[in-house]
Amino acid sequence: MAYYFTSFSRKLNHLCILLSRKAFGLLKSLMGLVQTCFKPFWIQISYFIIVSVVGYLSLKLSSNPKSSNSITPKDFDLFFTSVSATTVSSMSTIEMEIFSNTQLIIITVLMFLGGEVFTSFLGLQFHRLKLPKRKSSNSVDQIEMGLVNSEKPSSNFDPQSLNNDVLIKYSALRCLGYAVLGYLLVVQIAGSCLVLLYVSVKDSARELLKNRGIHALTFSVFTVISTFSNFTAFGFVLVQFVVFCILEWQSESMGGLNGYQKFVAALFQVVNSRHAGESVVDLSSISPAILVLFVVMMYLPPYTLFLPTKRQADVKKSQRTSGFVENVLFSQLSYLVIFVILICITERDKMKNDPLNFNVLNITLEVISAYGNVGFSTCYSCKRQLKPEGTCKDAWYGFVGWWSYKGKLILICVMFFGRLKNFNINGGQAWVLM
Repeated sequence: MAYYFTSFSRKLNHLCILLSRKAFGLLKSLMGLVQTCFKPFWIQISYFIIVSVVGYLSLKLSSNPKSSNSITPKDFDLFFTSVSATTVSSMSTIEMEIFSNTQLIIITVLMFLGGEVFTSFLGLQFHRLKLPKRKSSNSVDQIEMGLVNSEKPSSNFDPQSLNNDVLIKYSALRCLGYAVLGYLLVVQIAGSCLVLLYVSVKDSARELLKNRGIHALTFSVFTVISTFSNFTAFGFVLVQFVVFCILEWQSESMGGLNGYQKFVAALFQVVNSRHAGESVVDLSSISPAILVLFVVMMYLPPYTLFLPTKRQADVKKSQRTSGFVENVLFSQLSYLVIFVILICITERDKMKNDPLNFNVLNITLEVISAYGNVGFSTCYSCKRQLKPEGTCKDAWYGFVGWWSYKGKLILICVMFFGRLKNFNINGGQAWVLM
């Protein structure tokens, strides 16, 4: 009896292992099919839409106001909040105080799932599924990868060279995956060990480049790009800081602060214009010139760098495509102008009756802030109404909270567009201004 039971257990264990391998192979084939049939843009936009919808349903089901006097948020505002959190835009149409603790946790999870680090980690794992696992014989299955077809290979085909390239690529993806995972676990959760992570990534990258035989040239280019990127970011902050101090040092918005507090407040404000969107002053009370400067800083991506080389222009020319879609695309600035025009149309009545709050500059800053996933907003002030309303009450949420549903819907599209700006970074190349 024990013999039959042991034999049955072994067969069941073997069957489970076989089914798990088949399931993994099916999942791998499915992911490969998705990558083959769908472009990365559609994969990412689907991911953000699905996460936003799931986030909205979670906020809706967990709706439990903190007090009986709390206002129950509308469904559209909940969806807007979910999209804002998923795209890490920090735009708000309702006050955060009305959310329950469970909803605040859900919003935090949405920001984590939509962040650059987590999506980069998913992208690396997605690419690794296309590659076979490293085998003990240091070889790869070329037929499984689709790199070798049934036709007779050419006489110049070198399988060993192909194997080495694939193994190096697989190792690089695995190394980057570990680095991103370490960033998630150490920096975002523990908030420390940045230096250790930088050294680990740099050493791994140097070792991989050394194996390819192009260590000196490639690593030197990597160092030059990193240096120019750092100087560019520092230059943007310095320009904003100088302009902000010149125009706002003696202004009402900085009133009641001593010199050191003004210095820290100005530095904090200009640094946040690049991504975070936190404010220590009322943006509606500062100089319009600074608002325009903030608009420019939010429009430029965080990874913008000044690299004055002719080679960069030559590379861009070589990467241009002549497809139909690439030729009809507008530049990102053109799309933003279209969004601003559409919102001015939807809010034209409020712009006529309440011009101090609903003006083109405030709307433009809100649109660019949503596009840059920053979160700056001039908000709304009842004191600036030309025709005061007795029911008007100032609230702690963004300017978009006072817009119509059509205007909010357009800003949702802007947030998605800004989160996926990388896919249209070279848009409008076919348009030549004579």
